[in-house]
Amino acid sequence: MFYFAPDEHIFFTKNMNMRILSVILIVVFIQTIFYAQETADQKQETVPFVAYWSLGDSYDFRITKIKKEWKEGILAREDSSVYIANFKVIDSTATNYKIRWKFKTNLKGFQLPPKIVEKLVQEYPKYMVTEVVYITDEFGAFVEIENWEEVALMMKNLFYGVIDILTEEKPEKREEIERSLQPIIQMYTTKEGIALYVLNELALFHFMIGGEFETQKPIIYKDAFPNMLGGDPIRADGKIYFETVDRDRAFCVLVNEVDANSKDVNRVIEEFTEYMMKNADLDKKERKKSKKMLKKSDIEISYVAKFEFYYYPCIPQKIEAVRKIYSKFQDQRKRVETVRIELLD
Repeated sequence: MFYFAPDEHIFFTKNMNMRILSVILIVVFIQTIFYAQETADQKQETVPFVAYWSLGDSYDFRITKIKKEWKEGILAREDSSVYIANFKVIDSTATNYKIRWKFKTNLKGFQLPPKIVEKLVQEYPKYMVTEVVYITDEFGAFVEIENWEEVALMMKNLFYGVIDILTEEKPEKREEIERSLQPIIQMYTTKEGIALYVLNELALFHFMIGGEFETQKPIIYKDAFPNMLGGDPIRADGKIYFETVDRDRAFCVLVNEVDANSKDVNRVIEEFTEYMMKNADLDKKERKKSKKMLKKSDIEISYVAKFEFYYYPCIPQKIEAVRKIYSKFQDQRKRVETVRIELLD
């Protein structure tokens, strides 16, 4: 979920429309990082996260997203959004659960200008509420999205709505913008892409569910996050440990820390930027300048998530995940993104 300010995007420099697109593209790229799951082997002292849900169970959660950016140590930007999501068990069998996850569509996640958001709300009112139906196994671990094709159509129409708005005054730019956005549209309209990018809160929600974790010592593990271009993945070092276990209340606090391999992060971002420049209308001089800047760039990403969980019946009280990105292009920048999921009474 990390993103960069428009002036950091080195592969689109021609006009405001392309700068807007660059924000969308980097948001999507960074969203692929830190949404993998890791479970521990069963140990003598463990906490099992097994779902004990019943048909009709319904919980409301407040989802808060905060994004802050510092330039040379000075706070330069702060954005936030809050919405309510409803979790409801709509079917329960011996082998699985069927869940409905319903929420107000969060257009702020794409870092679109307010005027574009307003037009999308006016022109696509039926897409302003997202309703997802997904399946878990008998333990509550996420399996798949059942109505992914419906969600894919919604995302595709919203993307083309953005293209329509961006090209209202400059229709001659439509082909170029469509070409630049095609890789992202394809990612958002696949079954796997919807789970990773559109519904990344669910990955956080279900991170522990279905696993059993040792409580006495930290779990140290190696991880690897997918490269959306299909190349070598991004390696990472992870740690999971408990802060609190209250057996009487069936409640615990668990922390997950992940540090991505900085060399891999910079390599994949360079590959991604090269890939996007092929679809952009940049002359040789601009391409050369962009590549030169990339060689001088340095990016580090870390992640910490704290889970306050009732492991019976397996519902979170609060989850807070913080991602930090330190970047050096033409200047020093730090970006911090916080995602908070809170159970409402």
